[in-house]
Order: sequence, then structure tokens, then C-alpha cells
Amino acid sequence: MSNEPNFFIDLPDTLSVDRYIDPDKLRMFEDNDLGYGLSRRIIYIPGTINDTGSGEPFVNTGDIVNLIQRYNAADTKANIPVEKRKPIWIAISSSGGDMFGTWTLINTMKSSKTPIYTVNVGDAFSAACLVLLSGHKRFSLRGTNHLIHSGSISYGGQKEIAESAKKYMDKLDKKAQDWLLERTKIDLKTYKSKAPKDWWMDEEDALKYGVIDVVVEALDEVFGNP
Repeated sequence: MSNEPNFFIDLPDTLSVDRYIDPDKLRMFEDNDLGYGLSRRIIYIPGTINDTGSGEPFVNTGDIVNLIQRYNAADTKANIPVEKRKPIWIAISSSGGDMFGTWTLINTMKSSKTPIYTVNVGDAFSAACLVLLSGHKRFSLRGTNHLIHSGSISYGGQKEIAESAKKYMDKLDKKAQDWLLERTKIDLKTYKSKAPKDWWMDEEDALKYGVIDVVVEALDEVFGNP
């Protein structure tokens, strides 16, 4: 079994994170060296991204979507103008995940009026890199790693079912390609040349190609002190 704690629980409509997060889970989250915490609007993606909660460690995108929606609802209820809202941070150290869960999260990020800032604190590979570049502002720590590649999947079962699955996954892969080209400085020719072979980037490469906006030396540059 994974020792990775689950930081996410359902929050009531009258959002007050400090009051309603399980104290033990919040303490586990905020007492670590990085000082993350849901009460500070900092959400951590520490493992595989999916929409089912399977895999070890896993990050169920439904939990993150729930939090983003609740933070937005709280800001709206308080009549806080968009430009004055406290941003939501998504800190990423992930090897990727499935495209269904990834697009659920990205679509929620795109629709969020409250700004969402992303920061790579370790690795942002594959689907996790798509989440990283979806932030309204994007950051990476010095020494972090990034991976862009075209999707891969295997198909089984009856021929008709496999063909249907392949057709839909090809559509999702094209959607991911278009989103990446829209959100970065990468052109189609460069993408088609590099992505099929796995395109590894350090933080300076990610900055050069527009995957991120800023390289930071320490987390307190973006999060402030706990």
C-alpha cells in the first residue's frame, strides 16, 4: 500500500478550508519541508493523474476539480473581483497519467475565473506537463524535468471495439497537440520532429519553448513563507 496521504476531502458549500479539512491530513500536508497547504490554496499533484483513484500513488482529478470549483464559488460568493482573487496553486511532481483525467482537470482550469498558477517542483512528464502549461501563470523550480511526447496506448478485445478506441484516442492525442501548440512557442514542425522520440527538457528549455513563464530558485519566491 502507498504511504502517500490523501489530502482531499469533500468541502461544504460554505467553504472554509481551515475548518473543514481533516486536521491530521492538513497537518501532514503543511508540516512538510515544502510548506504546502490547502488553506493556502496550494494543491499538490504527487503521482499518477487519473479519474478513478487507482494506482499508487494516485491523484484523483475529481478531488482537484472539486477544490477548484469550491475556491471559485467562495470568491464569487464574497464578490471578489477576478483581478483581486487569491490564486490557486497546483504544485506538480508527476510522471503523467491518463488523458481522461488530465482533460477533466485542464477543462476545469480553463474555466476557472480565479487564477490558477502551476509550478513544477520535480518532474512534469507527459500528461503532467500538459497540466503544467495550462496554468494562467507557469513556473518551474531550478533543476526540474519536463517531458513532452505523443500519446501511446495499446488496444485489446474485439476488432471493432479496438478500432473505435483507437479512433477516439487519436482524437484526444490531436487535441493535446493543438493545446500544446496554442499554449507554448513550439511550432508544428518542431513538435512532429521531437515529440515521437520523447522530448526531454530542463527548466531552461521549458522556458525557451514557452512551456513555462518563469524559472524560480526557491518555492518561497512563488508561495511566500508558510
